[in-house]
Amino acid sequence: MHLIEESILKYFKIYEFKKEDYIDVKKNSSLYSIKGGMIYDALHIHAAQKMKANIVLTLNLKHFLSIWQEGKKILKSPE
Repeated sequence: MHLIEESILKYFKIYEFKKEDYIDVKKNSSLYSIKGGMIYDALHIHAAQKMKANIVLTLNLKHFLSIWQEGKKILKSPE
């Protein structure tokens, strides 16, 4: 736990989802035909927007961009 706290958590903020967040994401996912595993991407995007993130790291940039073109400036791959 010490390694995680010192190497990761001190550089990131954690967003705690509320019931309303899940409802919003589900409604928006239905509107934009987001389904399957991409629901998790939509949850990450929702949290990033709520927290006004400066950067969002993902190993699957293509999936994120396919559902969140507005995030192009802050989406990054950790290459």
